[in-house]
Amino acid sequence: MTPMFNVVVSVDPTCWGPRKESDVLADWIEPLSAHPQIKDVIFIGAVKRFAHLKAPKVRFVPGGADDRELVLDLGCQPGVEGVIRLRHNSKLRFPVSAGLITATIDGYLKNARNGYYQMDLSDVPYPY
Repeated sequence: MTPMFNVVVSVDPTCWGPRKESDVLADWIEPLSAHPQIKDVIFIGAVKRFAHLKAPKVRFVPGGADDRELVLDLGCQPGVEGVIRLRHNSKLRFPVSAGLITATIDGYLKNARNGYYQMDLSDVPYPY
């Protein structure tokens, strides 16, 4: 059976504020909701601007939800291998691709199954 994952995306108002709705849809919502190993995607935090954007598997939780508690709850669901926590802290537009999601899942399955695995993209050099 193919391992399934839930995703929690923390939406910070400073980093996500300049993002256009069309970019959020194309760069985040669509790639995550279309990925075959993603069961559910929950955007939390400053999501009010994007909450009307609809996609399969996606829901929005506005306000100050505790992402740690949500990660724990989503990780306990039957049939879920783990939870991918995504945070966007870059000044530049940073899209999520199917390949990036797959690489993260593969890294977890190969190196940290039943444990903790972090893929940190903040070290990618960007010209500011």
